[in-house]
This record gives sequence, structure tokens and C-alpha cells, in this order.
Amino acid sequence: MTNKFPKSFYFKLSFIIFFVLLGYYHNHNFIQATLNDESLSANESFNLIVREVMKLPNNVENDEGISEYISEYAQPGNQVPYQIHEEILLDDNYAIAKQSADQFNAALDNRALNDAFLRQMNHMRVTKGWEKIQFGEHLEEGVLRRVEEMGEYHYLSSITADGADFRAHFPSISDAEYRLGENLYELYISAGDVHLTTWENEKILADYLFDVYADAVSLSNYDIYQSQYVSIYASPTDYSVDEVPYVRLVVSLVLDTEGGI
Repeated sequence: MTNKFPKSFYFKLSFIIFFVLLGYYHNHNFIQATLNDESLSANESFNLIVREVMKLPNNVENDEGISEYISEYAQPGNQVPYQIHEEILLDDNYAIAKQSADQFNAALDNRALNDAFLRQMNHMRVTKGWEKIQFGEHLEEGVLRRVEEMGEYHYLSSITADGADFRAHFPSISDAEYRLGENLYELYISAGDVHLTTWENEKILADYLFDVYADAVSLSNYDIYQSQYVSIYASPTDYSVDEVPYVRLVVSLVLDTEGGI
């Protein structure tokens, strides 16, 4: 007589298959990039993929046994601009972080990032019955100044480094105080983390950033915006510099209620 599994077995199996497929659907770009990264062993790739799909902290032991991990700060951290002490600038870990940050910034294609982010944004807006939002080329110069300034002065705030409102970086936009809104985000990540490499693919980076902003930009008051520009800037940081070299990523998403200047 053939042994049959109980119905609960098939139900559990279907449940597992469903969530595996769902995890792949939402993370396929990261999974593919991780599998293609020849610097990772099979075990490291598996661990990274499992942690990404399950949204677990990304703990990886490096060659020196130091735990590398990602720390996210959804709320603004240090709101006061400052410059790093000159002694830290000479630290070996700081130099490693600076090299990783410079490489990330050099590889970034802001237009490709915005095109990919905009597709995500407009897909969400269409499902809500809103008008599609446009690429805000007129916002580019101001946003790039914003992220570089907050990166170089190690702060996250709605003001500029000299204390003015962030809209001061958009002098050519009339009525900027009524038109522009900004969403900020920062992330501290170890200089050797695989994300810094996979995020050189702007599509993967846009997927990550849209997940960060999705809840905010889907609020009902965001339907008034007609254009947007998003950018990210990497800089070395003094955060735990005596233990692990960290890179700080700061993101600014600026939205405009009009489509141009």
C-alpha cells in the first residue's frame, strides 16, 4: 500500500513554495547580482541572499574576525554640520572607507538611477489613480549640492550647512518655498559590504531606495507633485572608525508641485 502524505504536508509545501517565489520576485536583482559576484563563496552568497530575502541584519565575518553589518537610521541622525578631526583623517580605516566611498560616487549614473526610480514611483501612482510624475531635470543641480554637502559635513537636516532652508539650493525655481518638498535618508554600511558593489547597478539601487520611500510617497498628500529628482552620495565617516571602516550614504528625494522652472 502506498503511503500518502497528510493534507497538511501539501498545504505547508505550497506555503513554502509561494514565499520562496515571492521572495525571489521582490529580490531577483539582488539575488542575481550576488550569484554573479565571483568574490563570494557559495556559502557567503547563500547567507547574503537568505538575509536579504528575510530582511535580517547582514552579518558577515571578515578575514580578521570583525563583524561587519548594516545600520539603518530612518530618522535624521546628526543634525548639526561638522568636520571630522584631522587625526581621524589619517586613520587607516578612514582611508579604506574613503576609497570605497569615492569608488561608489564615481560609478553612480544619476540619470539611470532616476529613470529606474521613476518607473517604480509611477507604477505606484498609476495604481492609486494619480497622474504620473516627471523627471525633474531642473532639480538636479540643487539635489546634487544637497547630498554632497550633507555627506561632506556629516549631517542630515532640512537646512544647508550654513543654516539656510534647503530650498536655498534651488535659486532658479520661483516660489520654491511653496513648491518643493524633500525626503531624506541615511545609511551606515561597512566599506567591504557587498551592497556597495551591487548598488553600482542603478536598477538594484533604485529598487532599494523606492522600498525605503514607498510608505511616505504613497501618502495622499503626495498626489500634488508633478516632478522629482533623487540622488545619493557616499562619504567616509568617523562612526566606529577604530573598529570597522564605515561608509555613510545620504539620500535626498526632492519633489516639485510643478514640472519645471
